[in-house]
Amino acid sequence: MASKIITILNITFRKGEGNKITFKGRDYYDLLWFLQKGINPDIKRLGEVLGISRKKDIYKQLSRKIKKINPDYLKEDILPLFEDRRFIEKYCQNYKEMIKKYIS
Repeated sequence: MASKIITILNITFRKGEGNKITFKGRDYYDLLWFLQKGINPDIKRLGEVLGISRKKDIYKQLSRKIKKINPDYLKEDILPLFEDRRFIEKYCQNYKEMIKKYIS
């Protein structure tokens, strides 16, 4: 989970027309999965890599990044991974609300 957070906060990824998509949807999908399972990040590792040693501060930074997510870009990236298109459409439209309860 720490590696996923490091990737989300530190890696700049660009794809799509005009490089508009600046994240990998799978990383955000995985992050929510970890949180839903009650898995806690390795704060010591995050402190070493990110220089942030409090879970609260890490989640604040994640929250800022998540607010910028375009649900259409999230859908475009994770849709090929699932058979149920309706599930992914609803998931992506509600992602920010779902994750908010874990990181706010």
